[in-house]
Amino acid sequence: MALLKQLRANEGVIKFSPYVFTQDGTAEPMHPQSPTRYMQKFSARYGIQELHPHKLRHSFASIAITNGADIASVSEILGHSDKAVTLRMYTHADQASMTRASNIFREAIKRKQA
Repeated sequence: MALLKQLRANEGVIKFSPYVFTQDGTAEPMHPQSPTRYMQKFSARYGIQELHPHKLRHSFASIAITNGADIASVSEILGHSDKAVTLRMYTHADQASMTRASNIFREAIKRKQA
């Protein structure tokens, strides 16, 4: 976040842009392949296999949903027109999520019985 804020602050001195990542010294967006090329070089330098900008998107969605973010919000952030797409692509049942779901069900049953 600090880096993005710094980029935005520097951008304001040059020209305001609605884009987060711009070409040096302009308000024009970066070439679409620039982040991909950067991440390929980064992954080669640090030995991280198959790093791609889209993996960051997938990580964001998976981590957000696993930690309790609602599907509607994540779907909106990702720009999906259909929440079912988000459910199909970004939800994965891990042990913590399955345990949490079981506990929610167990607590609901206990409240009904009380």
